[in-house]
Amino acid sequence: MNDINTNDALAIAFSLKRPPAEVAAIVAQLAEPFEEGDVKWKPQTIRSQDGVKKGQAAAYADPRTYIDRLNEVLGAGGWASVAHLTISGPIPRRSASTARKPSTWTWPRSSPP
Repeated sequence: MNDINTNDALAIAFSLKRPPAEVAAIVAQLAEPFEEGDVKWKPQTIRSQDGVKKGQAAAYADPRTYIDRLNEVLGAGGWASVAHLTISGPIPRRSASTARKPSTWTWPRSSPP
């Protein structure tokens, strides 16, 4: 499986079918900020210091908001979402008594070490 990052895939897809000026216009449209009502906030970290709570929040939007933007800019058939499954191997089970000794980990029977 090829390891193409998102930016490379985007560049390849656009360069095959669209002139550079059109690609620049599309990228500019996709980079426009979302409406204030479409942006939600959720706390990422919260801490107390001297009795005062402080935190950081992350902005996000509902996935349908992103889909609507892509449909608006590229058309409903002008884009696709691609997911890749990555399997890194079995995860060994270990008991509390053998947690520090990797040589004593037990592997699932269907997956040899």
